[in-house]
Amino acid sequence: MMDLYATFAEIAGGEVPTDRVIDSVDQTAFLTGQSEKSARDGLMVYLSKRIFGVKWHNWKMMFN
Repeated sequence: MMDLYATFAEIAGGEVPTDRVIDSVDQTAFLTGQSEKSARDGLMVYLSKRIFGVKWHNWKMMFN
């Protein structure tokens, strides 16, 4: 969900602001089949305000 901002900006011909940190990666090539892998190599999963899990490359860690 966090990558929709940069992806939709690319598809619409817009630009992601560079004057602040935007945690979004353009996934257009992955969604259109031009790339077999996602442009993101890791992600954090939140449950409410707590970190529930982390995935990085082939590693996954779940917290309880």
